[in-house]
Amino acid sequence: MLFLVFFYSQLNAQNLLYAIETKIDGSFIKSYKDKLTLRLVLQNKNTERRILNNSTAKELIIKPNNGLNIGVGFNWRFIGGEIVFNSLNINNQQQKGKTKALDLRFILPINTFLLEPYYVKYSSYYINNPTVLEPNYWLYHQEYPIFKSAKSFNVGITAYHVFNATKYTYKGVFIQNLHQIQSQGSWLAGIYIDYRAFHIGDKKQENTVLLQNNPLFDINNERNTSFGITGGYAYTKSFRNGLILSGAFTPGFGINQNNVVLKNNTLNQTPLSIMFKGFIAMNYDKDKWFTGINFNFKSSRYLFNDAVQIFDNFGIIRIQTGYRF
Repeated sequence: MLFLVFFYSQLNAQNLLYAIETKIDGSFIKSYKDKLTLRLVLQNKNTERRILNNSTAKELIIKPNNGLNIGVGFNWRFIGGEIVFNSLNINNQQQKGKTKALDLRFILPINTFLLEPYYVKYSSYYINNPTVLEPNYWLYHQEYPIFKSAKSFNVGITAYHVFNATKYTYKGVFIQNLHQIQSQGSWLAGIYIDYRAFHIGDKKQENTVLLQNNPLFDINNERNTSFGITGGYAYTKSFRNGLILSGAFTPGFGINQNNVVLKNNTLNQTPLSIMFKGFIAMNYDKDKWFTGINFNFKSSRYLFNDAVQIFDNFGIIRIQTGYRF
């Protein structure tokens, strides 16, 4: 069974509470950390790699088959976790293949800093738009081109300084152990480090010549390391009836070291990397129970030569409801 696992930690064990956790202003933020919170989650994650041919403006889209997921989660005091399972019947494995996925994401608040480490691994991809490679593809095929041996690996961390951490809660939007009772926002500034690798596998073994006949798209291996700065603004609007509207936008840019094996050529360049990241959310909170929906997105561009650009994107639509005991 395919599954995604999300864990987070508030790192506020009793002996470390005053050392690493920001004291919050109770007139702006209400804490539910001493209550056990259970929640049910419905989540749709869209992950894709886009390879753009600069000369023809054609774009190849490669995706893992990892769509709708259902899960449960909890948090109590300084511990919490969530496990989300892939809904196999909805994600159409017959046409798009069976993707194995592991997605670990953390939210670690330490004093006025917010750390977001992550570890993501996928195996098996499919080409979402094969007509870019072969215009008559669907006249002769009923399934998407599938690369069972394709694998991706991504690990990194973003570290933010939250300038208004005593009156604004970022993590409360997602794990519901803090409630923003008065409207407030905060500027964010920080750094990010990101490493990713992609291996398409043995294409001959998988009975397709689509990529081999399109040399600009025929990427066998890619390794990429990025380091840069990021910053932006986050804000939550609170209403008296318990409705909460939140959003954040944190772009970033930095240096990008890229190693790409394209056919028999290896390209090593250090271009500029660009990242766009943010979220919008709407939650309804009535002390014991809550419900909400949020959308998270991240887009990164890697330009490794004048002919081709690579974009890695993901978007998550998440609906959750829960109860506090």
